[in-house]
Amino acid sequence: VDNGSTDGTPEVAAETAAKAGLADKLTQASYPFEVARAGAEHLGQHELSVHSLSYFYNWCFSLVQTRYSWKWDGDMVLTTEGEVSLSDLTWQIGGVQSIIRVPRHGLYLDSDSHGYLDLGLRNAEEWGYPVGPDFVFTKAFEWEIRSTPEQCRSIGLPQGLCVELKYLDGDEFAHWTDPESFATSWRNRRKRREWAVFHALKEGQLPPGVHEITAPDGVHIVDHVTKTWLPRAPRPLEVG
Repeated sequence: VDNGSTDGTPEVAAETAAKAGLADKLTQASYPFEVARAGAEHLGQHELSVHSLSYFYNWCFSLVQTRYSWKWDGDMVLTTEGEVSLSDLTWQIGGVQSIIRVPRHGLYLDSDSHGYLDLGLRNAEEWGYPVGPDFVFTKAFEWEIRSTPEQCRSIGLPQGLCVELKYLDGDEFAHWTDPESFATSWRNRRKRREWAVFHALKEGQLPPGVHEITAPDGVHIVDHVTKTWLPRAPRPLEVG
């Protein structure tokens, strides 16, 4: 679902699906209303407003026709191990309704060959959900939250399966009304960590738990981290 992007996102999505030989699996739609940013803007919107983040997500997922849905951001990249783990979920889930928690780690990039991997925070959000009326988004304080029946099983995947890209030369917090409000709520522990790491790296500091990584010549830093560095890191992966 494209929400008024101006950077050619629908075209890139179509090209990517075609290159993977999966053009027939891609359906694109457009959501024409401006969506409130997380934080104060989101809090100020009625839950059933077309500008509400929760309404937007419910509209998007109403288009899904499979048994499960994944809320997956464009800046999240699976490791080689993560690709295999998600493929194995097909037989692991069986017929029992399950919610899938996916750990992910911030990968802060300052060039195509150099970056910083944050393993200093444990973060495993619920990303995979069954599709149905019992699993809908509702309004929370800073962002949306998905309802979950008590009898639903929760499956947590192991650490080291996914990274979330952060660009040190970009505005990583533009989707928040007031990024500095992270420090005012205990609910924002993950965002406070991202804010602190991002600005520390911009100032030339290396926070505890953050690993500086340089890719070999001719290898992109994202490919190096997801296909080599993380899969080969000792297990269990030390995180947090």
